Amino acid sequence: MVEPVGATLGAVSLATALSGIFVSVVECVEYVELGRHFGKDFDKSQARLAALKLQITRWGVSTGALPDPRTGRYRTLEVEIDVAATAVRLLSAIQDDILEVEKKSQNIRVQLSSTGRVDLATIGPNDMAAPTWTLNSQANAIVSNRVQGVSFVRKAKWAIYEKKHFDRLLDDITENLGHLEKLLPLSVARSLQDLCRIEVDSVQSGQSEAVIDLLKDASCANNDTHLQQAVREAITSGVSGHQWERTEVDDHVKLEQGDRIAMGYPCQVPTGRVGHSFGVTIGKGHSNIHQGDIYEST
Repeated sequence: MVEPVGATLGAVSLATALSGIFVSVVECVEYVELGRHFGKDFDKSQARLAALKLQITRWGVSTGALPDPRTGRYRTLEVEIDVAATAVRLLSAIQDDILEVEKKSQNIRVQLSSTGRVDLATIGPNDMAAPTWTLNSQANAIVSNRVQGVSFVRKAKWAIYEKKHFDRLLDDITENLGHLEKLLPLSVARSLQDLCRIEVDSVQSGQSEAVIDLLKDASCANNDTHLQQAVREAITSGVSGHQWERTEVDDHVKLEQGDRIAMGYPCQVPTGRVGHSFGVTIGKGHSNIHQGDIYEST
């Protein structure tokens, strides 16, 4: 809780007020796994969990509860005592929700064990689809970098076996994280946005579109507005179309520059991009030139 001495000062270090409870929340989330009961919903659920870890540790860096990996320094953020108390209350609610689901999962494990059923196993890296494995791996690397030096008491992993428990838990957590983000100064929001861009760059670098699409879906499911914005920016900047510096054609040449997209095209149609850059185009005589995309029925 907030130290009483803060009452005489009118403000308190948010990181100091949150230090114990914040580490407990990070610890609980860091050690959770998903059971095989998730089936076909596993990949999206695992992506949501990876995005949640990013969101929690991002918030920690922005408030000074965790060091900034870029500098190794803790941000100094002083807030009014009532703001710090509200932040502690919200984080405590997150921790209580996690511990409640953990208790339910332990009861389920006992019940399943007593029946001799063998579906208590969790899904590991080798069971994940390639985009899910990549996103999870990249997110874990970012989180590990942020929590370096943090001493965790918990060492054993725990599993969530019921998807309904998982969905309800993540909905509750992300709702409270949203309240936390709105509680703090604009400077924190700017820091969160900057960190989101770094996250997206790390996840997207050299990877297939499926990975960033998975992160986009997870950010929407978690209602992580800062991450949603960063993903949108990355997708828009990454679909800027083709570029031509100089094109020159002679008489009777038919030229098309752009994409020809037929009805029934099985992949994602390139919409919402910046567009093509045609540079200098020179046509002579009876040349026939078309520049831009063509959408046609087959």
